[in-house]
Amino acid sequence: MTGSKVYRNIIISHSDGGNAHAARPRDGGRSGGGGPKLEQVDMDSNLYFHPTDPRWMDEHLSEMRAIGKEKASLFGDPLFTDPDGGDFSFQPGSPALKLGIEPLDVSKMGRQNQHPITGK
Repeated sequence: MTGSKVYRNIIISHSDGGNAHAARPRDGGRSGGGGPKLEQVDMDSNLYFHPTDPRWMDEHLSEMRAIGKEKASLFGDPLFTDPDGGDFSFQPGSPALKLGIEPLDVSKMGRQNQHPITGK
């Protein structure tokens, strides 16, 4: 979609892989519509992490920076406090804090027991 923006996100790869720079439409196809090319997306201040491959984003960041995008984006461990326990706040020194990324409060996500308007 023209005008798409991707700012202040944390993108983490599964330890078994994932090609960080091979964007494709959700339908799994590799050609013919389905969404903007990465070059058309306004993107910056994102944090990328792969638990076993420190070079995972090198090609993507190099290509995007060559066209003026992802200039502030970083590769690094977000240093979540306790992700297994559902605490996605950041430990001191997290690169996410440097990028202005706010932690997720997962207690406010998903189905709630109260009606959002009436509170009952």
